[in-house]
Amino acid sequence: MDFKRYIRFYREGVLVDPSTWGVNTFPDGQNQFWFAPEEDDEDEDAMPVRVDVSATNPAVLDLLIQIAAARRLERVRVLYKYGARCDKTTNGTVSTANVAKIYTRILSGLHLFVEYLVPHDHGCVDMAYIPPIHLPAYDAIIFPDKSARHRQGWLRGMESVEAVKVRDQETGRITKFTLPDLDCNKRYLVVDDICDGGATFDKIADAAEEAGLPYANLELYITHGVLSGEAFRVLKRYNHTFMTNSYVQPESNILSQFFEDTFTQPVTSLNIRTNSLTVFNVWGLE
Repeated sequence: MDFKRYIRFYREGVLVDPSTWGVNTFPDGQNQFWFAPEEDDEDEDAMPVRVDVSATNPAVLDLLIQIAAARRLERVRVLYKYGARCDKTTNGTVSTANVAKIYTRILSGLHLFVEYLVPHDHGCVDMAYIPPIHLPAYDAIIFPDKSARHRQGWLRGMESVEAVKVRDQETGRITKFTLPDLDCNKRYLVVDDICDGGATFDKIADAAEEAGLPYANLELYITHGVLSGEAFRVLKRYNHTFMTNSYVQPESNILSQFFEDTFTQPVTSLNIRTNSLTVFNVWGLE
C-alpha cells in the first residue's frame, strides 16, 4: 500500500518532501512509520508540521496514531475518516457500534488539534470548508435528510427542500423519496456528504423526474466521492456533479489515474463516464 497517497505533511502551507518519511512493513503485516528529522526539528521556535490524511482504512488510521507520537504536529486535518459510514447505533432492526464516534475518541486522545471535513459526530471540530460553488445559480438546496442539512453549515440561509423517505413497512428499507413543493421553474442543488453506489441520489433523481423537474435544473454536490458500483450511471442523471478529492481512490480503481491530477490544482474538471464532473482539491488548504 502506498501510504503517501493517503497522508501528506505541510509546513507553513508547503508540502514537505515525501522522501523524508516512509513506512516499513513487517512480515506479519504491521506497519511502522519513520521520518528523517530536519535540521530545525529540535528548534523550539521551528514551525511544526501539519498532516492531511484520508483515512480510508484502519491501516492509515493506525499510521496517523504513530505519526502523532513521532512528529511534532501543529494540527491534523482528517479529510475522510475511517468509520464515517458507521455513525449510527442502529441499522434497521440490527444494533451496531457507532464506529465514527469511537475513532473520534481515539484521535482526541492524541491531544492534538484535529479537524474533520464534514464531521460525523458531535465530538468533532468542523473544518468549515466552503466549496467554490456559485450558489446564486441555484434557487434552493435539496437535502436527503435532516442529518445532511446539519452537516452542511455553509448553506445556512439558503432556501431548502428536505426529501421525504418512503420505507417498506416490513423491512424498513427506503423504497423511494418524494420531494414535496418542488417548483419545476427553479434550479436545485442536491447536497450530501458521501456517495458510494449512489442509491440515494438515484431515488432523488426519480422523485425530481416524477415531479416534472427538467434535467438541466438538477445538479449535485457530494463531499466524499467513493463512487462504487452504479455511481457513474446515477451521476449521469444530474446536469453537473461537484465533489472533493477527500476520498483517495484505491490504486486499482479506474478513477485513481484521473484523481492524481486533482492534487496539483485547486479545481479539476473531469469527464469520467459521466456528463460532467468538477473536483475540488482540499489537500494543503490553509
